[in-house]
Amino acid sequence: MRKSVLLDTSFFIRFLNDNDPLFKNADGYFRYFIKEEITMIISTISIAEYCVGGDIYELPLKNLQIVPFNLDHSKKTGEFAKIILIKYPKN
Repeated sequence: MRKSVLLDTSFFIRFLNDNDPLFKNADGYFRYFIKEEITMIISTISIAEYCVGGDIYELPLKNLQIVPFNLDHSKKTGEFAKIILIKYPKN
């Protein structure tokens, strides 16, 4: 089974800013994932979040598998969040 990793918005904020204190970490991970042929996945939500302060063309899209997030996904996410909130209520 091929390995994969889901990369979030904060990863790309650090990876695409060489002045960020965590840039070297993110860059190292990115290079490792390519070297080890680990599939890098990004959601359309993370792309949208990144585009608030950046441009879609800054993202290394040729190296990424894009996972859509649609209405069914949002419904399931809400149901899952409700379960978590019931199990771990805020005090």
